Order: sequence, then structure tokens, then C-alpha cells
Amino acid sequence: WDDRRPIRARSKCLLQIATCLPFALWGPSVAGVELCGVNLPMGQFGAAFVVFWLVGCINVFNLIDGLDGLASALGMIACITLTALSLSVGRNGAAALGLASAASIAGFLLHNWPPARIFLGDAGSMMIGFLVGSLTLMATIGPTGELPLAIPLALVSVPALDTLIAIL
Repeated sequence: WDDRRPIRARSKCLLQIATCLPFALWGPSVAGVELCGVNLPMGQFGAAFVVFWLVGCINVFNLIDGLDGLASALGMIACITLTALSLSVGRNGAAALGLASAASIAGFLLHNWPPARIFLGDAGSMMIGFLVGSLTLMATIGPTGELPLAIPLALVSVPALDTLIAIL
């Protein structure tokens, strides 16, 4: 819809939250977050963290979609990395989703490389952001629900820093 008619930012954010809620409620749960040796228990805020993470990933990939091939190339690299990570920890479902996503993005990237003949638009870049965000959770959450945040942050660091610099 937003590729055809503009949607206000507040409405878009509310729709993104609503879209992420099913994954947050029925997907992998986050009991705690670990970064640099510091463990932060999430408790009842685990689902809220998942929504925050997914909406953040959606928006950073949407905001870097200004350069031909950038969002899709970074999304493909992240999906390939998450496929390898998922295979290494025995999460075959996440690996299959990551591989299918990487292959789909690669096929698109052939036509999105500069000079681009087709474009992601908001729907495509937000879908890549959601895929990367959800795959990071599926691949890295441990059996006790602990999320080691270093790998997910590393995978979205380039689009996140680009977004931060654009905002500043």
C-alpha cells in the first residue's frame, strides 16, 4: 500500500508492530539478553523486546534502500551468514528459511544492481528487514531463551549505523 499511496509514519509504525506481534507471541521467546558478559533478564518483557528488535530491523533495512543493491546485498549476506549459523547449531528450519531467502534476494539482486531495473520499494525492504530480524532470533536464541546479542547486532550494524548517521 505504501508504495502506491503514502502512509503516515505513526500509522506505518503501528502496522509494523501489529505485524511483528504474532512472531513475538508464538515465535522463539527471549528470556534474557547477553552482551559483553552482561546478562539482562527480560522476564515478561521478552515479547516486547522481540517486537522492538523486529521493528528496528524492518526500519533500518527500509531506510538504507536508497542506493541500488545496498539493502538487498546486505540482506543476502545476512541471510547467508544466518544459514551457516543455523546449520552449525542444528536449526535446520531456520537454515532452510535463510537459504531460501538468500537465494530469492540473489535472484532479485541481479536486476537491482546498479543501474537498477527494478526496485525493492517499502514492501521489499521491510520484508528483508523482517526476515533478517526473525532469522537472527531463530538462529541465536539458546535453549534457555538467552539471546547472545553480539551476532545479531553485528549483522545489522551497517544498516543501523547508516540509519543513525542519517538521523544525526
